Amino acid sequence: MKHLLILFFLGAFGVNGQRNIFIHLDAVYSNNALDISTTYLASDNTLFRLDHFDYYVSNIVLTHDGGQQTMFLNQVFLIEPTNQTIYLGFLPIQQIESVDFLVGVPKELNTQSGVFSQDISTYPETHPLSFQSPSMYWGWQAGYMHMILGGWNDINGNNNIETNEGYFELHNLGDQNQQSVSITSVIQTNTSSDQTDVFINCHLDRWIENIPLGTSGVAHGSTGVNEILLNNVTNQTVFEQSPTAGIQPVGISQFTYSVAKGELTVYCITKHLKNIHLTKADGTIVYQHNFTENCDKLVISSLIPGIYFINSEDKNGVFQKTVFIP
Repeated sequence: MKHLLILFFLGAFGVNGQRNIFIHLDAVYSNNALDISTTYLASDNTLFRLDHFDYYVSNIVLTHDGGQQTMFLNQVFLIEPTNQTIYLGFLPIQQIESVDFLVGVPKELNTQSGVFSQDISTYPETHPLSFQSPSMYWGWQAGYMHMILGGWNDINGNNNIETNEGYFELHNLGDQNQQSVSITSVIQTNTSSDQTDVFINCHLDRWIENIPLGTSGVAHGSTGVNEILLNNVTNQTVFEQSPTAGIQPVGISQFTYSVAKGELTVYCITKHLKNIHLTKADGTIVYQHNFTENCDKLVISSLIPGIYFINSEDKNGVFQKTVFIP
């Protein structure tokens, strides 16, 4: 995951132990996991298929441990279909009551003036505010695009989307269009004694409600369909937790782990593991091992910093944990 380098913690810290905190913004369409290669029906009865769907999340505020303590993380994250998990850090938090965040790039970072202004070309390549593909930046007169959505639709009505038929692309920008989201009464999943995961659904079908995908074409700007698009974040309740968010099928722990710079060590709890494989957030397998004898531990080195998923299997089923490699 890509991070803004500046990080501030505001508010009183608890005295309890620390936890690795992950937020998962799982894209869904009609309450099913979003598949970017699937054809969907939009609210204007247009069939469409996505090519890209990207947006910024920033200014995350966690209210925790009794509701009197807050932590403000001045970070910017780029959320994509293959990168929907945010690692917030190893934090002194036991119980999260609410999560607030901004959809979009904060105004102070979306300008050429002021103490936080910076030429986009000076950001590191891995920085979320650096150059992206597809581009999330439209020049300093317009700044960053808070959300982009692009793909093809069936404009000739034959129930089949041909290559390059009905191409549409929505680029939303403007300092008035950032949207604040508040998730209260958070249901959290404690996947281990030192890890907490918060699962939030991002309803794309609600996000594009009242958007005429069949006639929108390529639309850049801060008004019209783009204004409606960002207003939908709050008007249509795009982000919310499922009632079963805290009942994730994480299974019985089959391993523990420790991390160091560029390195992951997996310690086997279940001695009779069938396999372990490590994937990046986009699903790419970077390491896999099939066991022919009892498992003790595995050391995986030379890893690029970022979010990974450890997957294992034994006779009782599969188990997965999210990890951040520094």
